[in-house]
Order: sequence, then C-alpha cells, then structure tokens
Amino acid sequence: MAGIDHYLPAYFGKIHPKWKTPYISILIQAVISAAILVLSQINATVIGAYQFLVSMSVILYFIPFLYMYAAVIRLAYRPDRVAGGQAVLVPGGKTGVWIAGSLAFLITLGSMAVAAIPPGGENKILFEGKLVGCTAAFIGAGLVLYWRGAMKKRAAGA
Repeated sequence: MAGIDHYLPAYFGKIHPKWKTPYISILIQAVISAAILVLSQINATVIGAYQFLVSMSVILYFIPFLYMYAAVIRLAYRPDRVAGGQAVLVPGGKTGVWIAGSLAFLITLGSMAVAAIPPGGENKILFEGKLVGCTAAFIGAGLVLYWRGAMKKRAAGA
C-alpha cells in the first residue's frame, strides 16, 4: 500500500498481471527476511537466534504503543476534544487520563525492557548490539522512506 500511495518508489506498488499481488514488494520482503534470519544466527545458539527475533519483534511492535499512550495524555489538553462529540473520553477526566496513559506507557516500556534481556548462555554484548542495531536500522529505514515519500508528495502538490 505504501508503494501505491507513493511513500515508496513506484515499483513497490507494481501489481502482478496474473495474480494481482504486489510481487516486487513480496520479493524484497523475502530477501530482507532472509538477511535478518542469517544475521540472527551470527555467534548465536538456536535458542539465542529465536529469542533475538522475538525480542526485536516485540520491541518494534510496541514502539507505536508508546507514542499512542503518550499522545492520549497530550490530547487530553486539547480544548476541542469534547466539542466534536466524536471523542471517547477516559473516565476520571485528566486525572484518569494521566493514570491510564502513564500506567500503559510504563507497562509497555517494561515489556520492551524485559524483551531485551538475552537468554542464558548467550554473549550479552553481541545480543544487545544486534538488538539495538537492528531495531535502529528498521526505525531509520521507515523514517527515511516516509520522509522521502512525504517530500515527493509535497513537491508534487506545490
């Protein structure tokens, strides 16, 4: 979808004439997934490699939740939140928002910290280095692709 919406190069959104699937995106995803699987095996046991993949997935999956829980606190102070009638308000007013948002944020952050604990018998520095490096690479790649697409769309609209 990102290729079709022009946030990625056009070839990512290229649809296969027979199967009607974005086959270029699928092939690129397969190559990247294979590279991640190979990288996860470097100086690691099978359990360590599996734990690395699970930990990286958990951390990457929970990052948007941190933004969401922080945003609920920030958005509670918008003056127009009640005016539209569409907002679902957290019970307890701003105090309830702070309690719910803070607890959810801290629990999610704690889950990410627990996911970063390497299994026993693994090289802790290598495990943490791969985890931090791969997570940063994924976030960086996503940001670069988004900013590239947003600038292209802005330039096309101007």
